[in-house]
Amino acid sequence: MQGAKLTLQVKTQNEPFFMEKIFGILAYPAGHSLSPVMHSAGFKALSLPYGFNIWDVQAEELGDFMRALKSHSTVNLAVGKFPLDKVEGFSVSMPHKESIIPLLDGIDEAGNKVGAISCVYMRDGKFIGTNLDYIGVRGSLESSSYAAEHGLAGKKVIVLGAGGAAKAAVYGVLFLQMIPVLFNRTLEKAVCTAKQFAAHDLEIEAFSFRDLEAKSKDAEIIINCTPLGLGNDEKIVPDKVFSHIKLSLDAVYSSTPTIFQTQSALAGAENLTGLEWLLHQGFEAFRLWTGKSAPKEVMRKSVVQSS
Repeated sequence: MQGAKLTLQVKTQNEPFFMEKIFGILAYPAGHSLSPVMHSAGFKALSLPYGFNIWDVQAEELGDFMRALKSHSTVNLAVGKFPLDKVEGFSVSMPHKESIIPLLDGIDEAGNKVGAISCVYMRDGKFIGTNLDYIGVRGSLESSSYAAEHGLAGKKVIVLGAGGAAKAAVYGVLFLQMIPVLFNRTLEKAVCTAKQFAAHDLEIEAFSFRDLEAKSKDAEIIINCTPLGLGNDEKIVPDKVFSHIKLSLDAVYSSTPTIFQTQSALAGAENLTGLEWLLHQGFEAFRLWTGKSAPKEVMRKSVVQSS
């Protein structure tokens, strides 16, 4: 790490030198994440001497951080020295979900098929990347009232976006034997994502946002995988599309409803926020990291109270 200028920001409710294992979230910016609250509550509930940190690492600093991590370095920070040798896993968020892939020791089947990493865990001293966002999507949809009443298999699903979150949503939808249709502002990127899945013999249709009304008339489910709502009030989904939507899922979680969530609520659809997505993938990350079943109600309560 000598010579590398890291703006690594560490926030933790635990003193890392007294923890047996350290986990965290790697993102930029990462300060809004509820993952530390959620996982710290889970560790405490099971009396696990583990800590959970926020690592604010800019895109150009990712390589330096991963090299330090693999070499078990101690990073010098304004708050003191931070021991990376105790790190045994971490969540990955924007902008690192795709760029981290070549920096890992390996990726599993889900990470390979989705082409984006949302969680890293350690096996035999190696850092392995996987994608749990698809489990967040799957769990959210499976636990919905819509699923209980109508079932999910064979249903058409609108997926907005073509980045890492959208790829995970597509994979989760396909896992449930549903039919995803991808829409993105840039058609070329949507087509590129569709081709990525085609390489794994998974066929999906891809269109631009301007085709939303014409190509989504028989869909009752919509998943937003764009940053819509994060400081952006732009309405990308025509209100007419929501006239036939019965279930919506937003990757965004925020203390106030996003414009996408507001549209869904006004249309009378069942409205699932990014909190459900976060929780379901978080439960699985907890199991991967600790080998124990997540204390789901404790973790849910911590997130709800903090959101």
